[in-house]
Amino acid sequence: MIFKTLGVALGGMAAAALAAYTAGGVYFQSHFYPGTLVNGIDASGANVDAVETEISNIASNYCLTLEEAGGKVEQILPQDVGLVVDARDGQVEGFMKSQNGWGWINALAAPMEFESKGIVTYSKSKLKDAVSRLDCVNAKNVVKTEDAYPEFNGSKFVAVPEVYGTEINKKQFTKKVGDALTHLKESVSLEEEGFYNQPNIKADSEEMQQLLSEMNRIASTKLTYTVGETTEEVPKETIASWLVSPDSKTLTYDNDAMMAFLDQMAAKYDTFGLPKVLKTSSGAYASVPGGSYGWRIDKEAELANLQKELVEGNPIQRDFTYQYTAHTHDGPDYGNSYVEVNLSAQHVYMYTNGQLICDGPCVSGDVSKGNITHRGAYQMTYKEYHAVLRGQGYDVPVDYWMPFNGNEGLHDAQWRRGFGGSIYMTNGSHGCVNLPLSTAAGIFGQVEKGFPVLVYSNSDLISEEQAMTMLGAARHTAQSEETDTQSQDTASSESTETDATESGSSESDSTDTQSEAASGATATQPAGTQTPTAVPTAETQTTGVQTTAAQTTEPQATAVQTTEAQTTAAQTVEVPTTEAQIAEVQAAEAPAAEVQAVEAQATETQIAEAQAAEAQTAAQITETPSVSTMSAAEAAEALVPGEQLAAQENALQGQGQ
Repeated sequence: MIFKTLGVALGGMAAAALAAYTAGGVYFQSHFYPGTLVNGIDASGANVDAVETEISNIASNYCLTLEEAGGKVEQILPQDVGLVVDARDGQVEGFMKSQNGWGWINALAAPMEFESKGIVTYSKSKLKDAVSRLDCVNAKNVVKTEDAYPEFNGSKFVAVPEVYGTEINKKQFTKKVGDALTHLKESVSLEEEGFYNQPNIKADSEEMQQLLSEMNRIASTKLTYTVGETTEEVPKETIASWLVSPDSKTLTYDNDAMMAFLDQMAAKYDTFGLPKVLKTSSGAYASVPGGSYGWRIDKEAELANLQKELVEGNPIQRDFTYQYTAHTHDGPDYGNSYVEVNLSAQHVYMYTNGQLICDGPCVSGDVSKGNITHRGAYQMTYKEYHAVLRGQGYDVPVDYWMPFNGNEGLHDAQWRRGFGGSIYMTNGSHGCVNLPLSTAAGIFGQVEKGFPVLVYSNSDLISEEQAMTMLGAARHTAQSEETDTQSQDTASSESTETDATESGSSESDSTDTQSEAASGATATQPAGTQTPTAVPTAETQTTGVQTTAAQTTEPQATAVQTTEAQTTAAQTVEVPTTEAQIAEVQAAEAPAAEVQAVEAQATETQIAEAQAAEAQTAAQITETPSVSTMSAAEAAEALVPGEQLAAQENALQGQGQ
């Protein structure tokens, strides 16, 4: 009984469903399915005429409203874009015919949409112009969209929040507006439609938090430079100023900011090229012109080293990376071991650990020929034992070769029979500092590459007050040019000297003929050259007061012969120490017509006076007492066979060394 009743009920339901489906199939032969859209207009259950009427009614009062950020709205009217609506062109009827009325049940799950470009049309060029006139795309009204970015707030890096701006992709926006017009949409929300550019990096993003962590770790690095007895602790905010993230994703360094810091440090600690205060052997003070000696930070190398070490994250405590180094950061950078060359006195001193090891007279660059020895603070380029000096017209071996300023160097000149005095004015070198063998040997045994060589003249003397002021003052940035006087005497070591560029190379072979070699010659240091430490014998250990017999037997271009004892006495002049005395000396040396140590060429009158003075003190060799009663020619004859001397003098005539 129950099953019979259920069967009757089901049968009734099936009949009803069939009846409903049939009725719907008939109805939707002339009406649109439920949920159907025609050009964006709801056509559910409507026939063709109703849909066409609806489209026409909407078009008669149509405008598109743009809802912008901040509640602002703008409108586009049909006439702005040349909008035309023709709902009765047969397109709607065509949509209806394409619809199968018996498939209406399927439409319940998947509503249909119909669109015709013929129903709603507009001018693309007018649309483009209309969009360009909108405030929302006008640059002056646009708020730029910005990503979040890191910023140092004085104690740590924090994220500056992103900015949701009103920037719009104009091309994409124009297409979207055209689609809205085609569908006769009444309004469009720019925010909901995603027309505004969105920030890529947000403050609370994981990548931003990782970036902040890394930047804060590096900024917290303890960075201390130890410069002699001075420590330079770099503040956290300075390190922070070196860290940047151009894309808010990756960390990099601001090279310009780091280089600006290193420029400051160089201005504070560099001494390369700056004048050096020297308390001379006489007790007076001199301001030795800047040369090639001193500290200079290698900023490029330091930049690379610093960036690498900061990434590693360990505390950093060290000195700067230097291109050029000196002996000390505390006090005069050359320390208390140096070679002192007094061009005015024509005398050289060798100090080691503050103790005078040896000294002696010298002959510097020939003033009459313009072959000056340049004043300045230099460092020994290298030293070479048994070098051969070559230049125009000469090829001469020396025992001890110690270049310090390009082609200028210290070396023995065994062909000379006299040193010191005014020899350098008319019979000087090509720029080198000629020394007696004993003095050269004594210096050679104490110096190495980089050893300070301080060359000055009386024009560089300063008062004690000035010296103390210079020593106590803060370091100054090295100038690209010295004063006019200094620039004359610190000319490039690469320049060619007047009449003879003293370039050459070392050779293991020596020549039997000792010619009067021009100083300033260079001897190229060969690979693997041994430079034995010279230990002067008892015979040659001297302060330059005496000359060994070996030195007195060498030829010289002039007929002047002087003992070193006489020369030393001649060049031992009173060195001014008071400001008044210094002023007198400097005033006397100032005129260009007078000889300023190695700065100016001697006048003919001065040369004549020097020659007369030398003639009056014609050399008296200490090891040959009888020479004192001889003429210069007789003395030379006693030292060297006449024919040999004559030949050598002829070969060397006019080549003052």
